[in-house]
Amino acid sequence: MPPYDSSHLIKRSNEQLILKELVQQETFIKKDLASKLGLSFPTVSKVLDDLEEKGVIMHAGMASSSNGRRASIYGINPEYGTILVLYIQYSRFWILVAHAKKDVLFKEERMIGQDYLSTIKAIINEMKTRFTNLKAISIGVPAGVMDGEIKYMNYYDDLQGLHVKKILEEEFRVQVSVERDVNAMLQGWVLGADGEKTKNASLLIFTDDGPGAASLINGRILRGFSAFAGEVGFLQVGEGDTLQDKMTQPQTQEETVQNAAYLISVISIMLNPETLILSGEESVRKLIPDIVDACKQRIPEAAVPELQFSADYHQLYSEGLLEKGRNDLLGIETDL
Repeated sequence: MPPYDSSHLIKRSNEQLILKELVQQETFIKKDLASKLGLSFPTVSKVLDDLEEKGVIMHAGMASSSNGRRASIYGINPEYGTILVLYIQYSRFWILVAHAKKDVLFKEERMIGQDYLSTIKAIINEMKTRFTNLKAISIGVPAGVMDGEIKYMNYYDDLQGLHVKKILEEEFRVQVSVERDVNAMLQGWVLGADGEKTKNASLLIFTDDGPGAASLINGRILRGFSAFAGEVGFLQVGEGDTLQDKMTQPQTQEETVQNAAYLISVISIMLNPETLILSGEESVRKLIPDIVDACKQRIPEAAVPELQFSADYHQLYSEGLLEKGRNDLLGIETDL
């Protein structure tokens, strides 16, 4: 039996390390990249040469030098491909197209057509015509999703049980990812958060579609064996009611406080996150002191997570999906 050859695994590992660093920088030179990553100059040079040949990166000029030898500057090639971000909220689709450096080329909000899947296909066809270099599609849905298949979904019956990723990839021959809305929002929050606080954090949203939660455990999104993790709307409260039933109806401030405190307490008992982000209407921000006090009536004060607030649902959602689409486009593997 011939000896095991691990060279391809090492090459792939080095490529992933370099790609993850490249997307954090506008421009770079080989020497600096090698020094920062602790890799040899020949290793970095070989990976970058391969990426340049594929069109992923491009030559972006020459660095200044005091000794007369100027190093080449490289950067991600924005023309390598475009990304379509598409997500559902209520009766609308939100559409965003960006290039490989995540600069937005197109943004629009539209009403749903005859049904969700047909509308999704029509939008993809239109965007592929307008942006001929479309290579990745990132879709967000208010549903439990496992490997691109819709597992649990309220209100959007024609998508229930469909393997959306498989259907779209077979028809359009582009890479497609499908993500649960709250998970995508949590990924969007991670992009702008303190790295240490992102290891164990939860996000709780209040929308007209009902409540939802997502959690990071040791830096990875908790999905569960059937993508049911975070579907807090199913929790029973009162006489046969669910939180989904209660929180999609008009609520008093006190009801909002108590429902939020109940959810935070359940999440804290099960997962004990260090940080919990609340996202909803701006009015929720003013209730945070009352929510904290209500949490303290339910669980020990030391177990109450640091509460943060984000009113920009769409920013978190679109940034999370765009990051996922860009990673797919460039072939970046992530733990999330």
